[in-house]
Amino acid sequence: MCSFPYWDEVSYKDPGGSDEFIRQFSYINSKFYTVDYACKKDGDWIIVEIGDGQVSGLPDFGDKQVFYNRLHHYLREKPKS
Repeated sequence: MCSFPYWDEVSYKDPGGSDEFIRQFSYINSKFYTVDYACKKDGDWIIVEIGDGQVSGLPDFGDKQVFYNRLHHYLREKPKS
């Protein structure tokens, strides 16, 4: 749904095509989850952790409006299961 860098004092490499990157996790059978991922020195991306989102929050510097707009869209468009 949304992707944010973890720390604001670090310069991050853009994973490119973030919507495509996020869609890669659509196989997870959960209404809400988080995925922590990292870029290795060789440029490959790896999953660090997948969680149920219980201890997750939005970073202070993240665009919260983007998150809530996407959440609203997802909840309206996603069929109820």
